[in-house]
Amino acid sequence: MKQPITTARPSRQLRPGADPAVGLRLRRLRLVWGATAVLLVAAGATGSLIVATAMNRSDSEKSRRAFVSSSEAVASTLKLAIQHEDDLLFDASAFITGRPEVTNTEFVHWARSVRAMDRYPELQGVGEVVIVDAARLPAFSARMIADPPHPLAADGTFQVVPPGKRPFYCFSSASLSRAAEGVPAGFDFCANNVSNLAARDSGVGSYEPFPVAGKTWLGVEVPMYRGGIVPSTVVARRAEFLGWLGVSVEPGVVLQRALQGHPGTAVALRHHAGGSNAQFRGGTAVGRAQTTTIYFGNGWSAQVFGPAGPDGLAHNGRALAVLSSGVAASVLLGLLTFVLATGRAVALNLVSIKTDELSYLAMHDALTGLPNRALIFDRVDHALARARRQQGSVAVMFLDLDGFKNVNDTFGNAAGDQLLREVAT
Repeated sequence: MKQPITTARPSRQLRPGADPAVGLRLRRLRLVWGATAVLLVAAGATGSLIVATAMNRSDSEKSRRAFVSSSEAVASTLKLAIQHEDDLLFDASAFITGRPEVTNTEFVHWARSVRAMDRYPELQGVGEVVIVDAARLPAFSARMIADPPHPLAADGTFQVVPPGKRPFYCFSSASLSRAAEGVPAGFDFCANNVSNLAARDSGVGSYEPFPVAGKTWLGVEVPMYRGGIVPSTVVARRAEFLGWLGVSVEPGVVLQRALQGHPGTAVALRHHAGGSNAQFRGGTAVGRAQTTTIYFGNGWSAQVFGPAGPDGLAHNGRALAVLSSGVAASVLLGLLTFVLATGRAVALNLVSIKTDELSYLAMHDALTGLPNRALIFDRVDHALARARRQQGSVAVMFLDLDGFKNVNDTFGNAAGDQLLREVAT
């Protein structure tokens, strides 16, 4: 049996992408590496977000700890100032209870001897207030005219303010003040204020806002009893009562001292105990503020306001920088991965196509695309081997074109080449 030698002519469309299979393979590669690039960007952005969030949390905790430490320093200064005032009250109370009938001159001499105004720059005034029965009013008036703790009336007399007859009055019997002006010598502290009597009966001092000449001072009143000891019953406290020791403090001085070295910070000093309800503010908090409250005891507390820390990525420059740079780096890495990977795939595909083309040209005639001598001999060898195995035979047909030279000579080589291509087809 004769076996024909088949020399099927392959396609000459060797350009990349021209072959549908090649184009499909390239599209698949682009999809795969595109998905890989997207995953890289997503992973990088997620990692950057985690790092930025952790950094923001750490910065927020550090800011909060720093604020609490700063607030404790402010509160400590205020607490020391309050204790400082209590020391003055204790010393003055001890002096007065040791001399129940102390005169204004003696009291002023004592206050100046202990340098009260120098040691307490916030102190505006300190003095004693006593209860005067209506029957004792003439004698007390004569004593005040002789040694007045406050300015007398314009005519030099002692006049009750507000005027009126009452069973008893509460007058200042001794006082030292920074300002020459102040309440008149006959000002009745009990006329419109029952807290004084409540402090006498309870034995507990009071802290109250005290408005004077358009300013609000901190007024402190402490009841005093004979022997310097607070009796155990209300009846005994009324019987042993000597008077009140009062001081007026400029809270702004205390607050300003506490806020030194703490810019952008504000503080509210409060006292809530019994009937006392005082509050004083100082400083200015900038923008959004965080706050903390510190309690001193005995009804005192300080609420401190400070600059808000980075409570979110939008308010943390460092965290935002890390996040944005991480996302940018991830996008760049994804783009580089996609470009390099797909570029390499295209290059490898081009190399493969070029190799196939060179292999094709090595085995085929460049003009007609038919198998050349080397491919024919190879196919004949295969056909002979197959014929020997199958006990067959092989035939080879040789085709020649008569008169071909005349075509070249008459019409030119181009016409001869065209003729050869048509015959090959």
